[in-house]
Amino acid sequence: MLPYYWSKQLVFIFKEAMTNCLKHSSANEAKLIFILEYGCLNIQFNDNGIGYADDELLRKNGLLNMQKRAKKINGKLQIVSNDGVQVNFIGIF
Repeated sequence: MLPYYWSKQLVFIFKEAMTNCLKHSSANEAKLIFILEYGCLNIQFNDNGIGYADDELLRKNGLLNMQKRAKKINGKLQIVSNDGVQVNFIGIF
């Protein structure tokens, strides 16, 4: 059972990831993977889109908000753009 305040933050983190994929990635495949074991939650979102270059982004509000939300629940969020985008959340409860 996850801490009650995690739900909202996790929903908004991955809602943003999916919105970014739909609007910007030109992906034709996306995966959302949940792994829960021994008090550790790992959620991964992957797409096979065009990715992005961090220094070329005009707006980073969504990505920054995702990081802030993960920090609120003492989780770690890694976002990697390489042959698509991978968003990986790890939280221990």
